[in-house]
Amino acid sequence: MKNWKFDLFTFKQNLTLDQLEISSIVEKHLQNFDKMSEKQLTESLKMNLSNYSYDNDVKKLIESLDQELETMPLVYELKNLYKMVESKNFGMLYREPLSKILDIISKDSDSSRMESILNELALYDWVPEIKMFMVGLTTDPVKKQNMTSNGAKQNKIYTVVEEVEQGHVAFVGDRWFLLTESEIKQCVIGDLIKDEKKLKVLSSLEKAMSLSDFESETINFRIDENLSIGLGMNKKIFLNGEEADKESTLEDLFNSPIVPYMKKNFYHVIESMSKNLDKLST
Repeated sequence: MKNWKFDLFTFKQNLTLDQLEISSIVEKHLQNFDKMSEKQLTESLKMNLSNYSYDNDVKKLIESLDQELETMPLVYELKNLYKMVESKNFGMLYREPLSKILDIISKDSDSSRMESILNELALYDWVPEIKMFMVGLTTDPVKKQNMTSNGAKQNKIYTVVEEVEQGHVAFVGDRWFLLTESEIKQCVIGDLIKDEKKLKVLSSLEKAMSLSDFESETINFRIDENLSIGLGMNKKIFLNGEEADKESTLEDLFNSPIVPYMKKNFYHVIESMSKNLDKLST
């Protein structure tokens, strides 16, 4: 991760006498560095250096800051959230949510961060800044965009999403959440959906989510130590990572000796997932 303070200091040191006003603006930001998040710092520099946008050094500085923010967007959004909540932490009122935000930032992947955000940070939505963060992060629950980590290849975070009268319900991690325009809260799926057929399908998908791993466009089910069956989002079937014959069906596979007898119960779980891929969202 970029050493923002050092890079800003180095930038200032390399300025010429003709760039004295630019140097003065950067110096003020260095003095207030610990009071701002990286996102706040970038926005403030953009605004205060707008009159010098013609300067090549200024252009390079702003571009480098923007590029850094784009490498770890979720982490930097969380760090920005931390600073906003910290600025309102009078009398240590927000000590616990601040600690939770730091804990989420320290996790090793965006998928685990997103899980913690929806499973744990959502419990602190009584903090106005956290509530706005949660609502902004899931404005469109069906087409929620996954944020990438460290500029690496994007790994999608899949959730089961179903429309209900109050909004949408989404299964993330090991819990169901109700997402509306104004809030996100944990819920019991049976309280919101009374249609037994629909409830049975969602329960089956919940089980499938807990038994599977997601890799790019494939949902993998570890059947046993030596066998995994993958289901592509395009409904192709994979055996141990290799695409199966086009003529092969799930029924054929589970009727063959490839799948151990004691593992045949995976069939209904995988079949249910294959029939309801439209309910998956990233």
